[in-house]
Amino acid sequence: MYAVELDRSKRLLVISAAQKVTAEEAKMVAQRIGEVLQDVAPGFRVLADFRGLQSMDSAAARHIAEIMDAQRIGEVLQDVAPGFRVLADFRGLQSMDSAAARHIAEIMDALAEKNVASVTRVMPDPHKDIGLNILSQFHYGPEVTITTFETLADAVQSIAAKADSPPS
Repeated sequence: MYAVELDRSKRLLVISAAQKVTAEEAKMVAQRIGEVLQDVAPGFRVLADFRGLQSMDSAAARHIAEIMDAQRIGEVLQDVAPGFRVLADFRGLQSMDSAAARHIAEIMDALAEKNVASVTRVMPDPHKDIGLNILSQFHYGPEVTITTFETLADAVQSIAAKADSPPS
């Protein structure tokens, strides 16, 4: 099951997945996100919440790749000022097909091209790191700070502390 919500006043798109997600549901949500984003100006935020996800059909991977398409991420980042931060939440990740690595690398390249300052990851189980550290070495420059936390609370606290500190 998927839900897509847009809060224009907060410039926030929330994508939630729960229980079992079928390929048809993933296809429908990819189309829905495309429709919702047509009238949204650049500079909005996306929160993807997969905490309630129990399983996903392997056939859904193609549609998830459409949602996470690097070209769309590039469009979203079009007017983002250099030095922005990314929070990547992998709390609900059970497994990821190795074929997804290419798409993740494209997303990393799009972020690096727009001069991302830092990437903060939430990965409760380090054994589920699907090669992100290795991909990061090739797709982000040494100036990009990458940190990984086991809890969302620790990650958010770290981001808040950096936001409150003076620029270096």
